[in-house]
Amino acid sequence: MYTMADYSSNVYNVYFTTNFRPAPKIQFSTTFAYNKSDARILAVNMPDISARVAADPVFPGELEYFNFEHMTEYSDLDYEYIQVGLGMAYRFGPKMQLTADADFARLNDSKGYVFGIESGSLFFIRTGIQYDF
Repeated sequence: MYTMADYSSNVYNVYFTTNFRPAPKIQFSTTFAYNKSDARILAVNMPDISARVAADPVFPGELEYFNFEHMTEYSDLDYEYIQVGLGMAYRFGPKMQLTADADFARLNDSKGYVFGIESGSLFFIRTGIQYDF
């Protein structure tokens, strides 16, 4: 059993990154990422399989497994993702440097899929010492 369905999908991505070295031992960086996606499946006319399911010995009469009534709603996708980051590195010597980064990310989910609306934001800071082998 199958049917043909029209599916529409739009994806837009933008990504920028910069690096700036004001002195030989210091480096700064920035990043910006933007993603906007929307998709939807258009009306689906599934064939009537009630007679076949009723006669099936494995699924006798259990049509709830084959209910496609809300398929187009579950297939909708509409979200926007933005991430902004700043970084810094200070080189102690030819093989070692201190790094520090801060990032902010925001996801705006306009159409919840199986698990509902999953919007939210995240801010994190990373620091470390990098040793080049």
